[in-house]
Amino acid sequence: MEKNKFIIEQYSDFFRNNDCKIEIPKHIVYIGDEVFKNQDKIKKVTLHPNVKKMGTSVFEGCSNLQRVKFLGESELVVIPEKCFKNCTSIESFEIPPEVGVIKKYAFSGCTGIKHIVIPKEVIAVESGAFDKWTEDQTIEMYSNFKFGVVCKANIINHSINTIDFEEYSEYETSDGRYMYAVQARCGHVGREHYIPITFPVIAGNKKEAASITRNMPRVKHHHKFAIQEVKQISLEEFQVLVEHNNNDPYLKIKNSSEQKKYIDNLVGRIKLEEKALQ
Repeated sequence: MEKNKFIIEQYSDFFRNNDCKIEIPKHIVYIGDEVFKNQDKIKKVTLHPNVKKMGTSVFEGCSNLQRVKFLGESELVVIPEKCFKNCTSIESFEIPPEVGVIKKYAFSGCTGIKHIVIPKEVIAVESGAFDKWTEDQTIEMYSNFKFGVVCKANIINHSINTIDFEEYSEYETSDGRYMYAVQARCGHVGREHYIPITFPVIAGNKKEAASITRNMPRVKHHHKFAIQEVKQISLEEFQVLVEHNNNDPYLKIKNSSEQKKYIDNLVGRIKLEEKALQ
């Protein structure tokens, strides 16, 4: 029981005295899968900075949820799969600047949000993250990574290629973070194979850069050795790597049918897992 005092695993009696307003206690670091799923009485959720991770579908189907507030500097770096799916009453949402990854269907069906900004810190948006958004909604992107933002919403793209880097030093961003090249094992080419891809990542340190990359699309995030190398790079090297990845056909593939068409061109890049060689 001691190890669970920092975890919420189910919608317990703890919350029922004040159903419409949920404040996650300060000591909680993890919220489990589907804890608040389909709890249509909830109107407001407040998350303290100590929440580091959430499971899938945590608030999915909370149709009357209107506001989600993050207090202080959040430690949440991933908005998980289906986290706010079909939360149709949310009218605005501010993505914390600490977030680096938005997983698939995270905001699917959030048709009440008129305008959302994806900060420059977000480097991975998985397919379907904004599924079912309409022409009346706007997604404004300052992110380096366009993957996954495919929907009917109006998209305003301020990509990394148009960001003014004049305030950046050679090795440090204007807000005191650093640029890294993170090499990772990427999949969708068979269980015993992988493709090494080097991603450009902006983070506070190497550990954070590795964590962000592990959760990116295509990376074999469950693999013990998913992250192969993390090294700090210069602004010039970072920009070259961004341009290279923007033009990488493998990273542009959107579905399995496209991959089948391109698979012959991947042969020279595919590596065999070490255990398969034994």
